[in-house]
Amino acid sequence: GPQDRAATRTLIALLVDPEPVTDRPLLLEILKGASPEVLDQASHALAGLLSNCDTVVLPDVIACLPRAGPWARVSAPALERLLHRNEPEIRFSAGAALVEIEGHEEQRAGALATLASLIADPKIPRDTRESAMRVVRVKCPASLASKVTSQLVSQLADDDVVVRRAAIELLSMIIDTTPAGMPKFIQEYQTPSFCD
Repeated sequence: GPQDRAATRTLIALLVDPEPVTDRPLLLEILKGASPEVLDQASHALAGLLSNCDTVVLPDVIACLPRAGPWARVSAPALERLLHRNEPEIRFSAGAALVEIEGHEEQRAGALATLASLIADPKIPRDTRESAMRVVRVKCPASLASKVTSQLVSQLADDDVVVRRAAIELLSMIIDTTPAGMPKFIQEYQTPSFCD
């Protein structure tokens, strides 16, 4: 039953094991059936683990957090620190989780800015850029309009065909709903339309 303290202690210990754990998100789902105090303990334990676990385990731990609902907000400061990691996949996971758990407005804005920078960076693997695009498009489509799309338009002139193709695919994900912002050098040299 949900009041079994030994069972909940065991599940929390498994949830925050710093080694790889099979079905870590499932453990959190089970704990959600316990008392609010237990879920609060689990969320605090996960927040502590974010600062101390191996890079291999980190994405799995981050993926658990949105399942905790409002209790996951205790992890927001640790997730904010992860936005500055070198690994783009970690930055993406942390940013997506911060947007999902809807912490303070500044935290959400920082997460969206990180996701936008991933989308606009041609050196980031395309699958990570596309994942970041999906999150931003759903959660804050207006933030795609200027900086991100203008940088993607600029990448259409890149020497690397892989970068050009990625830019086209990313632009195609948003132009039906979001107008593209033009790069500054194009805006400066635009000529008036004959219809004006």
